[in-house]
Amino acid sequence: MAEGPVLHHDMDKKIRDLLYKDYTSGHKVIITSHTPSGLEITSSVAHKDDAFSVGYGTQLKNENITTNIKVGVDSNKILQHIISIIVDEPVPGLKAIFNYILPYNRYGKIELQYRNKYAAISTSLITTVNPIVNFSSLFGSKYFGLGIDISFDSASRNFIKHNAGLYWFANCINCTSSLTLNNKGDNLTGSIFHTNKKRTYAVGSEFCGNIYSQELTLTVGLQCVLNPQTLMKVRWNNHDKVNVLIHHDVNSRTRFIVSGEMKTMDIESDVKLGLALVLKS
Repeated sequence: MAEGPVLHHDMDKKIRDLLYKDYTSGHKVIITSHTPSGLEITSSVAHKDDAFSVGYGTQLKNENITTNIKVGVDSNKILQHIISIIVDEPVPGLKAIFNYILPYNRYGKIELQYRNKYAAISTSLITTVNPIVNFSSLFGSKYFGLGIDISFDSASRNFIKHNAGLYWFANCINCTSSLTLNNKGDNLTGSIFHTNKKRTYAVGSEFCGNIYSQELTLTVGLQCVLNPQTLMKVRWNNHDKVNVLIHHDVNSRTRFIVSGEMKTMDIESDVKLGLALVLKS
């Protein structure tokens, strides 16, 4: 793909990963293996509160075509199959994504993404009984972009989503910021993310506010590499919640992730703990 603007839904990906990725209050085990033919097989078991889920997935890459098949069942005994085919650059700058969900055989999604030095455009069609069409675009460069994200529901014949946003990237200080107007203009979200050139630490914040109710949520996060095997993350928001995460690689095939959550203004509240184990073979 050509260097240029990111896709609209990726504008704040760095800050989302910093603030939310890998945090959990449940328990999860993931086992991944690879075959000589390039097939990747992943099995997972997750438990949180009284709910559980079991998943199995395969991924096969053949030149510019990636095929994913996922099978999952949850505590409600709902079995779901997801088939995804990604065709990367059938023509320069273009990516095609096809998703199909079983047993909901009336649900599928077709998405086309196109990127060049000055634009990032995505259009998708959700093939339900009443199709939903989504279109998003971002114009500018890899340093600055301005875009929109809209969805049209054929059943109601109304636009059910129309968002607008902009992002800015300063290469000299390795800083990214974004500002989006969501929920038909009701909500305003802004974020800023910074990391050093060696990527040994990262810091960022995000605010989400409702223009009419004036409700505001502010979240601040910090990530620090303690040593080549260990990473620590801390997250705080103005609702008095603090989360801490330790990410440790025992070796190249074993990874532990431990996270906890507590309320700073209520020392008698229970501390929520989460544990994830990732095994690779």
